[in-house]
Amino acid sequence: RTPCTLALDHVHSKGFIYRDLKPENLLIREDGYLRLTDFGFAKALKPGERAYTVCGTPDYLAPETLRQQGCNRAADFWAIGVLLFEMMTGYPPFHGQTHSDLYRRITAGRMRSFPRQFDEDAADLVKRLLKQSEGERIGVGAEGIQKIRRHPFFKGFSWTSVLEQTLDMIRPDVPPDADKGPEDVKTPVKVECLEQPCHLSLTEQELFKAF
Repeated sequence: RTPCTLALDHVHSKGFIYRDLKPENLLIREDGYLRLTDFGFAKALKPGERAYTVCGTPDYLAPETLRQQGCNRAADFWAIGVLLFEMMTGYPPFHGQTHSDLYRRITAGRMRSFPRQFDEDAADLVKRLLKQSEGERIGVGAEGIQKIRRHPFFKGFSWTSVLEQTLDMIRPDVPPDADKGPEDVKTPVKVECLEQPCHLSLTEQELFKAF
């Protein structure tokens, strides 16, 4: 989450907004550090400008984007709040049976309750990031990302170590032969479809909650 915040801050410092933060766009290197990818929705904005195209991933869209009021870098801070909640629970903070229902919940601020085991400081940070009023979101004001850095959730954390990449990150356990280049791609094998669908138990269905 911290490398992600620093990556977005760098994007903003170059005069761009990102607009498509989600787990799928965060790649983990062998050393455990993140790389932000897919800048297809990134847009250059001058100070005071707004972007009015509605684009991005439904679960991560900011309320001002859905209201077609235009957005700026504040929409990226909203997305950080959504990402933080999802990474700590396994599901996004807003959920609807349809996209329309989801959008209504986002614009109304009707997010899911925090699980009992959710860290209190993390919950406070999420709430500050998911403010309906973009001007009230942490990170948006004159202090910028510095206010996020000073939040109690990051107490004792060395942001400098992340920037210098000297922090020992959790490294993914990737087999040596797992990195396949284009030359390794083989002809797809035809797989027969199941004649009869199998029914999942309630316990198995729970694994796909909010999927």
